[in-house]
Parts: sequence; C-alpha cells; structure tokens
Amino acid sequence: MRNALALAVILSGLVAACGSGSPAAPTEYPQVAGTYTGTLTLSVSQGSDSVTVTGSMRLVVEQSGPHLIISGSMTFFGETTELEPPIVGSIDETGVFTETGSSSEIERDDDCGRFRVTSDTLTFAGSTMELTLTARTDHCGVIRMSATLTRN
Repeated sequence: MRNALALAVILSGLVAACGSGSPAAPTEYPQVAGTYTGTLTLSVSQGSDSVTVTGSMRLVVEQSGPHLIISGSMTFFGETTELEPPIVGSIDETGVFTETGSSSEIERDDDCGRFRVTSDTLTFAGSTMELTLTARTDHCGVIRMSATLTRN
C-alpha cells in the first residue's frame, strides 16, 4: 500500500509537469544591437539611362528583446544625411526586420516629386546587416539602394 501511494504521488507529479499547462520554451531572438558600417550603393534609372553612386552608411541598432530602434546616417560625395526619425520595428527569430507601421504610402521630395517604396528588406545574419530598398518616383525614375554593413 505504501508503494502504491508513493507511485500515485510520483505519477500525479509527472502528469502535472507534462500536462498541457506547461510553459513553452522562450523564443530566442538574434542579438543584433551595435554599430554597423559599410558601403552603400544607390542607383537611379529612368528609361535606358542609369546612374550609380557609392557612399557609406553607419547605423546604430538598439535592442530590447525583439524590438529595435535603428538610427544613423549615410554619406555621398562628402555630404552626410541623418536618418530622421529613427526606424522602429521588430526582428523575428530568423533575423528579418519588420518596421512598425510601415506602408507603401506616397511621400514627396522636392527634387523627385512623389515617390513610393515598392520593396524593402532588412535582414541580420551573424554580424552582418543586409539592406535593400526600391522606390518609384515621378521625376527621377526608379531608385534602388543596397548595403552590406558589418557590426563593429
């Protein structure tokens, strides 16, 4: 009887521990916080004409769990432009970044007129960040930007 009671206590403990109420394993997000620098390529094409320029980019990533705030700057021809406001979003377990509230809204630029981002990706892998962006404009044609940045 004593052995049966001990066995019942052990089995009830195992059932409680293995039941459907046990917590799931925590999700692991890549740790991507830091400063990333590298080469940025910008190409503008309109009809059969195309111009490509190379510059540099510096991005600072702040992270809290999956949530990221990305700030920084890009430099072409010695002129530096800050990213304002910072980009806010989250990263998934595979390193793909999704901007909070991003949309393909039409924006306006003094030189190019209206423009709309048609595709953009930002992915982290190890100590590397890959960025691509394509936008269509009224007066400047199609703008493509790409960068491979390395965490310092």
